[in-house]
Amino acid sequence: MCVDKLPEELSTFATLIKEADSIEKNWDFVFIASLNGQDGTAPTTEDAEPYLNKMTHDIESGHEIGRYVIFDREENAIEIEAA
Repeated sequence: MCVDKLPEELSTFATLIKEADSIEKNWDFVFIASLNGQDGTAPTTEDAEPYLNKMTHDIESGHEIGRYVIFDREENAIEIEAA
């Protein structure tokens, strides 16, 4: 699953877990990235879509996943080491 969220839409990690579980309970990790806005305005969903598509591709292929912040379900940070 893949979603775009503004920071104010997810005030806690528990909120993120609850939302993720409402979509799919069988997940182990969350990959997080951020986008800059422009002139004080957050990117639109349309602006974010190509970046989300790239992120999804990176994760599926294992390509450049070290660029993302990764947490497990218990909010433990996961560090990916280069092979």
